[in-house]
Amino acid sequence: LQGSGAPFPALLEEVIPRLSKLISFDQIDSPAFRSKALCWATTGSPHVEFDDQHHIVIHFVGPDDLGYDTPLAQLSYMKLGLISFRTCFRVARIPLIYLVDLCSRTYPARDHEGNDTEPFTLQQAIDHWLLVEILAGIGDFR
Repeated sequence: LQGSGAPFPALLEEVIPRLSKLISFDQIDSPAFRSKALCWATTGSPHVEFDDQHHIVIHFVGPDDLGYDTPLAQLSYMKLGLISFRTCFRVARIPLIYLVDLCSRTYPARDHEGNDTEPFTLQQAIDHWLLVEILAGIGDFR
């Protein structure tokens, strides 16, 4: 969440047609864009109030987490890196299994011919994954 902009603008452009039309990318270079998007995805609202009774909770979860999804789909969704947003409860569950998978890969990534390709670093891979998942969670009630 600390960065700004899209880690891979070309890859984000490929995803944008599948994202909510409510998302404006005018401020994507703002340091607050990612945090605001996370709040929106977690609460279901672009306008969020916070006080002692209204907060969001973000969990990093393993395959045994009972709140992530239905048991039949849970492991498959986690392996895909899908973040589970429960807007009624203002909770996001981030699958550790996918984060571990990203950490176990070699960077820079290589194409089929062995040439360096995006992502070039683990940090870029994590930033891109989280940004796309957060944006996909806006308006998506999977």
